[in-house]
Amino acid sequence: MSLPGDLVAPHVGGVTRETVVRTALTADQNATGPLAGDAPRDVVT
Repeated sequence: MSLPGDLVAPHVGGVTRETVVRTALTADQNATGPLAGDAPRDVVT
């Protein structure tokens, strides 16, 4: 694909420090919660 004069870049507007921290904390809770006997969150069937 050729786009003369255009710059194509991925959207990174949602990649803030807060988002990265929240994602890491959620991943930790999803991994350790069920091991501690908590009900799993965000279950996909």
